[in-house]
Amino acid sequence: MKLRKLILSLLAILPISSIAFAADFQLNNADEPKCPEEIEDEFLQRLEDQQLPLKYYRFLRDHKIKSTEELLSEENEKLRKRLIEEYNKDYVAPMARESGTISIM
Repeated sequence: MKLRKLILSLLAILPISSIAFAADFQLNNADEPKCPEEIEDEFLQRLEDQQLPLKYYRFLRDHKIKSTEELLSEENEKLRKRLIEEYNKDYVAPMARESGTISIM
């Protein structure tokens, strides 16, 4: 009973975003590393669903990219790769480090 109270009190003081991140982490944390195509698809899906932080949308606005189709064009390939690298650093790499799939070597 004391353990249940302790867990509930800890959950009560945690911000909701932490719980949402933990749930998202659990859902997206695969045992095997993702290939670059999967990462790009996941990024584009989150971009379309507006599930990314504001910095990604500001970057697109600053570079006058108004749609996913424009982002996928050849002329914006460098910008797309830059965004995907940032997404990889923000989401994919931290999850892999937490799950122990990245070697220290």
